[in-house]
Amino acid sequence: MTIQTSNRKRLTYAKPRAKTATPFGRMLYHSISGIGLSANAFAKRIDYSSGFLSGIYQGLKKPPLHAISDWCDVLELEDNAREEFMILAAWEHTPPILQNYLTMHSKFCFKAHTKWLQHIEETDNA
Repeated sequence: MTIQTSNRKRLTYAKPRAKTATPFGRMLYHSISGIGLSANAFAKRIDYSSGFLSGIYQGLKKPPLHAISDWCDVLELEDNAREEFMILAAWEHTPPILQNYLTMHSKFCFKAHTKWLQHIEETDNA
């Protein structure tokens, strides 16, 4: 992006760097390649641009939730893979503060469950 400040001087700013791939973005591209399509071919089938898909992959755009079921059909996703794809798409729309809370809560529950299983095992072995 270039900003003209006077007739003689121009300031140039670098465009913001793209974020790394999101979990949804990685699953999207893995699923696309899994059925032997290119990103461009998939984009044409779902009537979105390949640039939009690239933005989703990088976390710069959010997947359109109203279209995710159709995307699953094109990607031939079924059962657990379809469910995971839809959950990851919804996760992209979750506010970061809630993502952090849910992640922390999930870790806490996992630790509590692990301690409970250890306690049960110790009780059974006693």
